Amino acid sequence: MVSAMIAHDRATYIDNSYYVLAVRRPTVTIVMFFVLALATYSLSKYLNSENKRIAITFSQTSLFIGSLGF
Repeated sequence: MVSAMIAHDRATYIDNSYYVLAVRRPTVTIVMFFVLALATYSLSKYLNSENKRIAITFSQTSLFIGSLGF
């Protein structure tokens, strides 16, 4: 997840407990994480129950990070 965020111009700056999240390309961020969420959710249908929960959690996390693009 973090590498995907860094790869698509998402920047994080941490200085003395001050947190800033800058999204330079919101459209790309939203689309990329929506596609990632859709792909992992679709893949979860073919996995066993333990891996299915992991894939669904990954999908939900992707949707959350994608919503930060707004």
